[in-house]
Amino acid sequence: MKIKLLALFAIMLFSSCNGNTVFKQLDTDFEENRWQRTDVKSYDFTIEQDGNYDLEIDFSYVAGVQFAEVPIYFQFVNPQGQIETKDVIIQTKDATGGDVGDCSGDYCDMDYPVFKNKSLKAGKYTVKLTNAFNNAYLPNVLGIGIEVNPAGK
Repeated sequence: MKIKLLALFAIMLFSSCNGNTVFKQLDTDFEENRWQRTDVKSYDFTIEQDGNYDLEIDFSYVAGVQFAEVPIYFQFVNPQGQIETKDVIIQTKDATGGDVGDCSGDYCDMDYPVFKNKSLKAGKYTVKLTNAFNNAYLPNVLGIGIEVNPAGK
């Protein structure tokens, strides 16, 4: 009985950790782990109340990739239709050539903060991510997505 209670407590504890997340989505539908240049990932989310928020790109890839940088074109559309763009470079390797991400076996995950503590008004937002790699596709991609949280959470 004590083991069941401890297990239930652990499940409740871990599931409550992400209670502040406004939006989180990770796309993993990459045929042969290739993110095509023409495959624009789009994410719609709603901010319920005015406040400051953090937005990060979540990126999963095969450990030991041959490229050190992942260039991404980031587009942010606010509820008034105003568009903000940014060229994002995600570093996958450190100065010694080692993987930067949190790697477990053959897979690595990393989070890239696009903005922190940004003031957002309530309303519907859209984020679009486009592969800007200098090829028809970016190889060894397992997942790409975004996460939006209240600032500092």
